[in-house]
Amino acid sequence: MVLGFSQKQAQGTSLGILLLPVGILAVIQYYKQGYLNVNYVLVVSAAFVLGGFLGSKLALSLPDATMKKVFAVVLILIAIKIIFFDESKKGPAPSQAQSESILAEKVEKTS
Repeated sequence: MVLGFSQKQAQGTSLGILLLPVGILAVIQYYKQGYLNVNYVLVVSAAFVLGGFLGSKLALSLPDATMKKVFAVVLILIAIKIIFFDESKKGPAPSQAQSESILAEKVEKTS
């Protein structure tokens, strides 16, 4: 590790850094523009809180060497997915107008 942290110290520090200062400013901007579905945020946030609690209990119960190996395997699996199964290769990303149209249709369906 670059800063000399153990795997658990690195993960804990990363979570502490990301908890509020990074996300809250972006959330405010998306909310102001009307791109935040508060109902979904509440449901998914509740799931994240439960998953974070249970995941942290599991992670903290494992030896540091095991955590490093689990982290490495997850990174390898993500790399394989990106290299071999990346959906963005199927065509160009939709334009801003197309994205807004798709979002509007989804909002209408959920209302």
